[in-house]
Amino acid sequence: MSSQKVTVIGMAMFALVGAVVLRVGKAPDISEAQGEKMPESGFGVYLTTDRPIYSAGQPINAELCVFNRTEEKAMLSFRSGQRYDFVVSDSSGKEIWRWSRGRMFIQMLGQEAVGPGKTQLSYTQTYAGKLAPGTYKLTGTVTASNRPMSASVTVEMR
Repeated sequence: MSSQKVTVIGMAMFALVGAVVLRVGKAPDISEAQGEKMPESGFGVYLTTDRPIYSAGQPINAELCVFNRTEEKAMLSFRSGQRYDFVVSDSSGKEIWRWSRGRMFIQMLGQEAVGPGKTQLSYTQTYAGKLAPGTYKLTGTVTASNRPMSASVTVEMR
């Protein structure tokens, strides 16, 4: 990144109810309705769901987006065919569901570019399992070996 210095050690996670953004630069204009507006500048990741409150049995639709609104292309390097993961945890931190559990991924190095011309990568999944009433944390992770990033949202089951 040309004029910006970025220091991210490990995976950084910042949570808001309904929308999360991990990024460099000024704060994005994210509405309270699940992060519908795309950040206009910087590089980072955000996670949205289709709603903050769900009824019992309603599926949770999630979208994890990597964005790059800088002048330079960013290369994401991957050690396998897996590009992302989603995890649902209960209020005590116990993992309820992990999208990648039980899946097999091709064991091949790969790269994806994000930047001028292709300013966003999106990964979507749906959790359709049954959750008891309560508060849950949904975390989306980009599994890039050179730029691991994650974001979390809190959802409520009623």
